[in-house]
Amino acid sequence: MIDKINQSSYNVFVPTQETTKRVTLKQVADLANVSVPAASTVLSGLTNSVRVPKQTQDRIREAAETLGYQTRSSRLKRQSVEGSDASTGQKLLHVGVITEYDTGIAFPSAARNPWEHDISTGIELAFAGSGRARARFFNRRRVNERPIPVLDAVSALAKNGVDALVVIDFDQIEFVSNYIPALEAYGLPFVVVSAGPLSAPVANVCYDNRAAGYMAASHLIELGHREIMFLSTFEVDWGARRVEGIVDAMRVYGVPASCFSIYPAVRKPYGAASDFRAVPVHTPAALAASKAAIDEGISATAVIGVNDEVALAFMKTAKEIAPGDRRYAVVGFDDIPEARFQSLTTFRAPREAMGREAASLALQLCGDPGARKQICLQSDLMIRSSTVEFV
Repeated sequence: MIDKINQSSYNVFVPTQETTKRVTLKQVADLANVSVPAASTVLSGLTNSVRVPKQTQDRIREAAETLGYQTRSSRLKRQSVEGSDASTGQKLLHVGVITEYDTGIAFPSAARNPWEHDISTGIELAFAGSGRARARFFNRRRVNERPIPVLDAVSALAKNGVDALVVIDFDQIEFVSNYIPALEAYGLPFVVVSAGPLSAPVANVCYDNRAAGYMAASHLIELGHREIMFLSTFEVDWGARRVEGIVDAMRVYGVPASCFSIYPAVRKPYGAASDFRAVPVHTPAALAASKAAIDEGISATAVIGVNDEVALAFMKTAKEIAPGDRRYAVVGFDDIPEARFQSLTTFRAPREAMGREAASLALQLCGDPGARKQICLQSDLMIRSSTVEFV
């Protein structure tokens, strides 16, 4: 139970959002090339169990000093009343933000894990712009240990005196939905940021994976492709939604269902409960699956990877072993930096916008607990040479 654990070992921290020079935490994080929560961890001065590497800490502090960013302790000296804005006297709301991110141990660059970073950035900037609230980030990830359970994080933040909650959780939708009743029992207004729409009547910001799948297939069909393969080495519900979108597009464009295939047919779920240290790097399995698909002589002329890493693995393999007369159009999802470098056509998810919407919803709920709504955002198709010139 959380009561038996020293809460100082948890990563609960308050980022600063208003400084004399109006420097934001995002600017510091960008300059230091880390995530917003990671920068906040270091600048808050509070103990955290993730243990940000010293080299990374130094880089963050140097960036803050360069930009003239003021820490929480320096800002509090300018506040006339604890918990209120010194300039207006208005009581500030404190919103607990539950997330799970790397601080540079597994991924040297924040851009490697763009979802948590960009959504947190959107939340931080939205609160900074409103002047009404401040985020208290709670990182669930721990080094070489299972992530802290969501409800334990909620309990810690509730004890910390937050007025509302934002839960960022991209686990399976069914799993996220299962803890909603327990979350409601705390009595705090909350918003859930998820990989897809939740069926529960809660405030929810999500990503429209089905629409992304539809747009991916539509783009390829309009380029003249009929044989399309979906490549995925793991099974998750948001991947299934992308498949549904692909099937929808083929139906609308009159392409026979037999022209669509999923490879490999048997896949191990990513991040199985038995391997709590799994990280979202799918490249080795994707390279093996890509080689097997090409060796088997797949008929598809276009490949849609479940994400950018899988799509890039196929591109690499196709360039190395595909017969000279075989070329493939390739599409991915996420628009990670490598996708831009390799000119992969992909989808840029509205991650920062998702954070802003979540922050706005949280503020609305603080004034009106009944203001629950679901916001499902779509992504932008970034057309590059992997579909225009082929691989």
